[in-house]
Amino acid sequence: MKVFYIIIPFFIVMFSMSYCAKSCNYFPTQKGSYWIRATYNAKTDRIIHYEIEEITSVKDKGQTLQLTVSSTYYNPKTKTTITRTYFVKCSKGNLAINMRAFVSFEYLGNDESELEISSVDMLVSSSLSSGQKLEDANITIKYPANKMPASNTPVYSVTHNNRRVRKTETTTTPAGTFECVVIDSDVNITTLKNMPSKTAFWFAPDKGIVRTENYDQSGRIQTYSVLRYFTVK
Repeated sequence: MKVFYIIIPFFIVMFSMSYCAKSCNYFPTQKGSYWIRATYNAKTDRIIHYEIEEITSVKDKGQTLQLTVSSTYYNPKTKTTITRTYFVKCSKGNLAINMRAFVSFEYLGNDESELEISSVDMLVSSSLSSGQKLEDANITIKYPANKMPASNTPVYSVTHNNRRVRKTETTTTPAGTFECVVIDSDVNITTLKNMPSKTAFWFAPDKGIVRTENYDQSGRIQTYSVLRYFTVK
């Protein structure tokens, strides 16, 4: 009996250590996690579209958790619905979000066959402090002639560079109040021309992105998004 009582705590400790090694500080990791973000026009505060996302799969790959996220765009004005999938990796509290998550839905949606896609994940480390610099992230999509988007561009790319932690702060959304780290980045979108802008992300522990703000090159806010709902099915 004495051996029994010694072994049980050992397995509990080992399980805890394994789980912590593969957890994400700034993203949910439970299958069935489901959330809705709404994007607004900053001038009118009217909703432009919704993003409805759910973790549909969690795979244990040794020291890493790989999450599959189903992401659906819904435009309430046109009733347009577009669905895509992106992946998230968690290792030792560090977060890597595939850049598919940050591509406008008109450029990457329902049918991705025949597209050439290359990317560098967006990384968010487990420990963040004001002024900290983070690595660049990017994605490039090449379209065949028969699958070009409405803009008729053969190549679409998004680059987030000069990424840095601005501060930590408390922010409130319709889904609740969260302690967040705010990460700024310079963004360059290339289609038929270069479109520089700036973006700020509010990351909350165990929730992911709860707010974003998008600015033009002069620093004027154009759109923003907020987390409206979060649950685990």
